[in-house]
Amino acid sequence: MIIVQDRIEVAARDRAPFQARLMKDYVPGATGRGLRFADAWVSPPFDLVDQPITLWLRWEVADIAAWWAMRSAANDPAVGAFWQSVAPLIVSRERRYLVGESLDAGAPGSAPRAPEASWADPISTAPFHITTRGWRETAQLYLRRALHHEEAQSELKPLEEALAAASRSLPGITASWIAANYVADYGAGHLTWDLLFPDRETAHASRRSSVWRDRIAPALAGACESIAAM
Repeated sequence: MIIVQDRIEVAARDRAPFQARLMKDYVPGATGRGLRFADAWVSPPFDLVDQPITLWLRWEVADIAAWWAMRSAANDPAVGAFWQSVAPLIVSRERRYLVGESLDAGAPGSAPRAPEASWADPISTAPFHITTRGWRETAQLYLRRALHHEEAQSELKPLEEALAAASRSLPGITASWIAANYVADYGAGHLTWDLLFPDRETAHASRRSSVWRDRIAPALAGACESIAAM
């Protein structure tokens, strides 16, 4: 069993509208993707006037195979459309994936628990190794909180266009792609940006160019809260 835990901060006045939207518009689709809604908690146990409150939502996924199936089904545009529609009600949110672990099965009063049986044995990746051409770099762009809200979505397109245009001007670049992710979740930012160069040296040289310094770096610094590059 895998637990999916959502931590969602909302203003007290928005808690009821958000919960109503969640149960009506999200839970049925989530159930179809393999997520079983388990329970919900709120912290602190009372509404606050001048601070957000935190909702803890727990879902259950049967096993690792079901988890991957759920992750694949999350590419449904309806998932991203839902989170975008409720963004004005949300201060922040994050999702974590958990499995049960008995820290001390021999402790007094503790009940023994069987270990998770759903973990697959490690396999060698050697048969799948291939020789690639060129040097590819990928970045997950996590936007600043102000850009998460629906009224600021118009700022996403100019950022995409600015990075796409600047990428084409980078010295030695072979190709580039940038696109919005449906859900910023589990290692995926709000935007994925791919760059392809002939080799690593060309990629490093491009980041020292005036195009990167004068056009790309300022655009990233102004719009991104963090960047995960690979």
